[in-house]
Amino acid sequence: MPVIDYCVYDCETQKMAQETEGGWNNIYGMDLASCVVWDSLTQQYHFFGPGDEERQRCCKYMHKRICVSFNGVGFDTKLLLGNKRTLEGNKVSNGQLYWYELDIYLEIMKKIMGRDSYKEILSMSWNEKKKYCQPGVYKLGNIAANTIHAGKNGESEDGPKFFKSGNFAKLFEYNLQDVRVLKLLKEFIDKYRYIVNGNYDIVKF
Repeated sequence: MPVIDYCVYDCETQKMAQETEGGWNNIYGMDLASCVVWDSLTQQYHFFGPGDEERQRCCKYMHKRICVSFNGVGFDTKLLLGNKRTLEGNKVSNGQLYWYELDIYLEIMKKIMGRDSYKEILSMSWNEKKKYCQPGVYKLGNIAANTIHAGKNGESEDGPKFFKSGNFAKLFEYNLQDVRVLKLLKEFIDKYRYIVNGNYDIVKF
């Protein structure tokens, strides 16, 4: 799984699902508050703010590249590329811009559920998924804490809270920490080929 040229990214929203018309069926409508991207080639973090211009600039930066995320296929890609973004294999596209997702959350799900593709997992009902994993056991915070002993700076609702209060320093600090944790987790998986979930169970790659 080691890749030399890749990005690690994570997005925050302006609104929560319950504040958005259409809720979880309208992730794009939650509006981008921020996105932080770590680039393996430059070894630098890149910051993108709210608005369509920044969203487009972020997508162009990741265009044609391998992009590491945690639940990016189910969430972040829709926030950036639109609710109707397509998924073929691990390629996500809105018809103009595209990249190749290495979604650590879905890679874990593939292992524990014995599935071959992201689409298979996304098409499963929640009742089917519950046969394989308990709610909350495979959150990034739990996995990072138990695998690499690194933690997030808060909870998912903190991003919209910081955005609404105009505290962009806190918003980017929170977003940045998620990307740092995700970067370290990917590097750990590349080297040791396992993660430890929220129940302290080991999942091998």
